[in-house]
Amino acid sequence: TALPPLTRLNVNTAPEPVLDAVLSSTVGNAGTQVIAQQREQASIESVASLLQMAPFSTLEADQQAALQDLLSVNSEFFQVMVDVTTDSGVSRLVSRIYRSDSAETVVFSRQLVPVLAPLEPPCNSL
Repeated sequence: TALPPLTRLNVNTAPEPVLDAVLSSTVGNAGTQVIAQQREQASIESVASLLQMAPFSTLEADQQAALQDLLSVNSEFFQVMVDVTTDSGVSRLVSRIYRSDSAETVVFSRQLVPVLAPLEPPCNSL
């Protein structure tokens, strides 16, 4: 699912190919590998702490500032899928939710659709 422009990427949950794409013009795959290794040990606590690690620490100040604007350690957008089974079949309720840094939660999209094909797998299986 595409996210609105200027949505920051959560380095704790983003798939490696997505990280590669975002980091390709600065630290490339080396940065992705650092993130992957850090995530195996524990969640990354802040983008600032990530930027202190090599290869991020070798970037110019303006490149680090640009990454600070692109990356995050939490998520603002969520998709919730609920499958409902009745005598007449299976339907899926899909809700898309935005939670701001101020903890305000807004449901910005909700759709109930009949499931006519096999259910899609979860979008982020960690």
